[in-house]
Amino acid sequence: YHHVPGNRNSLSDDRVSCLFRDNNDRLWVGTSNGLNLYDQNRKAFIPFFNNQINGNKITTIAPDKKGKLWIGTEDNGLNIFDPLNQMFHNITHQNGKPGSLGSNQVRSILCDKKGNIWVGTINGGLNLTQTNDNSFYHYQDNPDDPASLSQRTVSALFEDKQGNLWIGTHRGGVNLSSSNTHKFKIYRQELNFNSLSYNDVKCFCEDKDGNIWIGTDGGGLNLYNKEKKLFVQYRTNNND
Repeated sequence: YHHVPGNRNSLSDDRVSCLFRDNNDRLWVGTSNGLNLYDQNRKAFIPFFNNQINGNKITTIAPDKKGKLWIGTEDNGLNIFDPLNQMFHNITHQNGKPGSLGSNQVRSILCDKKGNIWVGTINGGLNLTQTNDNSFYHYQDNPDDPASLSQRTVSALFEDKQGNLWIGTHRGGVNLSSSNTHKFKIYRQELNFNSLSYNDVKCFCEDKDGNIWIGTDGGGLNLYNKEKKLFVQYRTNNND
């Protein structure tokens, strides 16, 4: 599948940034030039552009407990898509409004088991909304508090089977928060092979044994063993 100039039923752009399959088994494709919904019956894409959604550069897609889709953009904040009325609602950062989104540059979204919505941004920290009015509480780095968020840019969010929140940052390592606290345990790259391999964290995955796999941008793959509380690093070997 690729973009065909002049064909509105083709993919809107070849630079695909994210994929999401919803509860109705529909495939959503975020690209650098528009959001696409794949119609399996017609074998065609339905594109959504600026006249329907605010921002064409899609970065991430996540569902909430109500079946709505939260769609992050590179520079235009959030779009919430309601499948019942087929409408988009836009949320952006508002200067001078403390409860607004921390930044319009959205990089990650997570709806946890309790229904809370977490939004990771560039330079706007970690944003949490628990209300219907979409007001946000902000977590930021505080040099005077070692248990605060380690970096203002949050690039990855993940909830494990125990309800712990794993937060990947840009050059601030991994921040881990249990379900009952607003403090963060920080894991960074150190001068030993049992630490995180690199501080620029991009993604998480939990295997059937409860181990957490962590992907980095520049440091390869890490496996975190919860029982031993240490990392195993996997890097490329140019000799292989």
